[in-house]
Amino acid sequence: MNGNSLVVVGNLTRDPELKFVKGSGQAFARFSVADNYSWPSKSGGDRESKVSYIDCIAWGAIAENIVETLTKGDRVIVYGRIDQQNWETEDGERRTKLELDVDAIGPELRFATANVSKMSSGDSRPRNSGRSEPSRPKYSDDEEPF
Repeated sequence: MNGNSLVVVGNLTRDPELKFVKGSGQAFARFSVADNYSWPSKSGGDRESKVSYIDCIAWGAIAENIVETLTKGDRVIVYGRIDQQNWETEDGERRTKLELDVDAIGPELRFATANVSKMSSGDSRPRNSGRSEPSRPKYSDDEEPF
């Protein structure tokens, strides 16, 4: 991977949106992640906090899977490249925006569970692997689980 890589852990601020490029029909998804950070205040009182919002874009099969499986509020881990977008408004003003071009994303499993469905080669849809749901071992309250 070339460029500046970034890992963001945060919550989706809205449901991801699936769109298609005019002409080629390539799928892409846009979403935003809120990264909450807090630290003890210097005065010893309440904690201080800051929220950063990171705009993200994903392409192809991963975009379709994001839209099908993730929703507003889900805590995610996103890995990708920082990409700078430059454009000019109708009034001739130059604008710049940084966004994360997503290479990998998944739920943060401290706050959720996930059921994984593998995709067949070249397919953008999960396939049933034929495996049944794994059973969890049962332990008594006085027994260590390892």
